[in-house]
Order: sequence, then structure tokens, then C-alpha cells
Amino acid sequence: MALAAHITGETVEKLAREVAGIELSPTEVDQLTPQLDRLLGDLAQVPDQDLEHIEPPMIFDAGEG
Repeated sequence: MALAAHITGETVEKLAREVAGIELSPTEVDQLTPQLDRLLGDLAQVPDQDLEHIEPPMIFDAGEG
């Protein structure tokens, strides 16, 4: 079983600033931190799953012509 990483508010602020180029308010950081923490927990479980026989979905978007 993979160990779940935990994200901090400080990390959320740094990612927002350095990766996305945005500044978050303290309220936004408080809202996003647990959401991102849950996402990381879910992603940490992926290596434990048997995905060998699962075909990736094919997505085709012809767009507006």
C-alpha cells in the first residue's frame, strides 16, 4: 500500500504562486488545502491497483469547423 502524502497550506500557496502564477487569499488556501490533500491521497492509491487489463479511453474532439 502506498503512503499518502499530505499537503500543507504553505505548499498550496507556493504551488499557486510559482506554478500557476496566482496569489490566493487565506480563505482560498483554507478551502483548497483539504481538497488537494484528498486528491493526493487518491492518487497515492493508483499504483496499488491492478490496471493491466484496463484500456485507456480514446478521446477525440473534432472541434468546431
